[in-house]
Amino acid sequence: LSDKIYNYVEKRYSIEKQNIVFNATHTHSAPGIEKKFDKFVDQKILEYIFDKVVEIIDESEFKDGKLAFNTFKSQSNMWISRRKSGKNIRKLFLEESMLMLPNEQNKIDNHIRLICILDKNNDLDLLLYNFSCHPVFNRSNNISSDFIGTISENIKKELNIKTIFLQGFLGDIRPNFTTGSISEVGVVDKLKIIANKKIFKKYNQEDFDKFCRVVSSEILENLKYENKDNIKILNIKQFKYKIYSQSEKYKIEFYVKVIFINQNLFIPAEVNSKYYVMLLKKFNDFNIIPIGLADDIIGYLPFYDEVKEGGYEINSIVNYGIDTPFSEISLRRFYFSLQSDIQAMIRGE
Repeated sequence: LSDKIYNYVEKRYSIEKQNIVFNATHTHSAPGIEKKFDKFVDQKILEYIFDKVVEIIDESEFKDGKLAFNTFKSQSNMWISRRKSGKNIRKLFLEESMLMLPNEQNKIDNHIRLICILDKNNDLDLLLYNFSCHPVFNRSNNISSDFIGTISENIKKELNIKTIFLQGFLGDIRPNFTTGSISEVGVVDKLKIIANKKIFKKYNQEDFDKFCRVVSSEILENLKYENKDNIKILNIKQFKYKIYSQSEKYKIEFYVKVIFINQNLFIPAEVNSKYYVMLLKKFNDFNIIPIGLADDIIGYLPFYDEVKEGGYEINSIVNYGIDTPFSEISLRRFYFSLQSDIQAMIRGE
């Protein structure tokens, strides 16, 4: 699907693939569009998505204006790490392993990033907002996972502007709705709570509404665009990397594109949240905007020191037909190569 869109844009507008960045969100509510995940892919769905994307591209306008960036740490605690070592009830409590449990100690990306696009009169014309979180609310036919649609509608009601959501590095982050009460859950979850004290609760409509309401309010309360700039530097580079499975039977080659606008670094990659945490430490003079579910990186790419911990994100690699998780050595090499390439880009090399 993405190749088809790349080809269309290059043919129609002469924009090469290396200068295009795709960004998507999880839905947890839609049919699969890849055979490796859904054997019965409906070609009409692929055609529908392609036609919609083309329609949006063809209706795009170029306007004069300025950009204003604002990044702030969320105070609402609406998301949390889902990687925690705990007692696995399937192993009769005897084996401790990395499970999908709420972990308040793990450092994650807890920032919200705003990109304000202003018109000639310096009025807000379009808002791009970015944060990292799995939309895993969909547990029935009654609850949608589309928190982006609801948040965008909330902002539109207040400001009467269009919005665009850019998903962050969401691989290991979930909405922070947990329970430790055995009276609220079924038998299996009772056992999980006895073993691990807290688990993720089954989301309901009230949880979904609260998440959307609180995040919308934080965005609106922190909407500031006094420090607006014309773009002085806009540089995009594409870097090629390769990583190996632990058995070395499989090698994956992929690209990461980095966009450098003034002191703002956009880094598209489908990786775990720790990449943002570590890159933020390294490039603390820059506003890093992580863009997850982008281009063709295989997800969820773990940070190199997470491999030995195991868990869903590391072992989900079997979904892509790979025999073993990626090797820690090749992931380490990837991270430090990415770090060096960004440094060289900033220096103008």
